[in-house]
Amino acid sequence: GGAGGGRFLFYDYLATLYGGYVLGVDQYVPSDLKTRLYPKCRSAFSTLLEGDSLDEHVAAMVRIAAKGFKTLLILASDHTHDHVLSELRLYHDLVPAGCYIVVCDTTLAYQPSQAYYRERPWNRESNPHTAVQAFLKETDRFEVDWERSDKLLLTNCIGGFLKAVR
Repeated sequence: GGAGGGRFLFYDYLATLYGGYVLGVDQYVPSDLKTRLYPKCRSAFSTLLEGDSLDEHVAAMVRIAAKGFKTLLILASDHTHDHVLSELRLYHDLVPAGCYIVVCDTTLAYQPSQAYYRERPWNRESNPHTAVQAFLKETDRFEVDWERSDKLLLTNCIGGFLKAVR
């Protein structure tokens, strides 16, 4: 997800330090967001796409952009079990050994219902954490990097740092 663009700019800054760029995908990109973000980007190649990460055209663009690069994949869009699991299945092969998929908002598995605030399609039974658990049962190519996860004193990605081990 791109939301307001702050995370996009943060990752753009980090990517340029290490010789890369950012490709962000969000279902909704406000019409003026790119105009506000791009002048602040350090990499001329960082791009924000509007669309569903599971859409075949978006997936094709992501695959083209990732070709030949070490990839850090960060999943932070639709937080339902089915959507996150589908993203993991669709994109896991872009992440080479030694690199990571970071699944955000796994802490939703531990939070009480938010129905009092507004109804959400995710809950304790359907969330990024449950998707990670299902994905790890399907593959032995990834494992949770608990050392990285536990090192962070504050994170919304508990158990969501998946390291490609082969």
